[in-house]
Amino acid sequence: MKTLVSVLIYSMTSNNSEIQLIVSNSAMELNTDLQLKVFKQIEKDANMIGEEYVVDETQNLLSWWNQLLEFLTELIEFGDVRNLLYRIDVSEVKIRQIGTLTIQDIGILVVKRELEKVLLREKYS
Repeated sequence: MKTLVSVLIYSMTSNNSEIQLIVSNSAMELNTDLQLKVFKQIEKDANMIGEEYVVDETQNLLSWWNQLLEFLTELIEFGDVRNLLYRIDVSEVKIRQIGTLTIQDIGILVVKRELEKVLLREKYS
C-alpha cells in the first residue's frame, strides 16, 4: 500500500522543508500513532468551533480520511468550512482559494496543517 499513507506523507511534507526535516531527523513515518494524533487534532479543532466530529480509534487511515472528506463536504454544504480552516490556522491565501479546490485538496490542507502542529508539538515538548 504505497498508498494513501505515502501520498499523504509526501503531500504533507513536500512543500515544507521544516516538516521534512522533522520527519527525517526523527525517522518518523506516518505510523498509526501519528496518524491517530493528527486525526484527533482535527477532532479537537472541529469541536472547538462547535462541530461534532469523532474519530473512532479502532478504524484505519483510509476510514479516517473518508470520514474527514464526508465531514468537510457537510461543512461546505452549510458554509462552515472556512470556520474550521481558520481554527486550524490554514493560511489566508489558501482559504481564499477554497472555491477552486476539490474536497480532497481541502482535506489535504487540513491534514497537512494538523500534521505540522502535531510534529512541532512533539519536537518542542
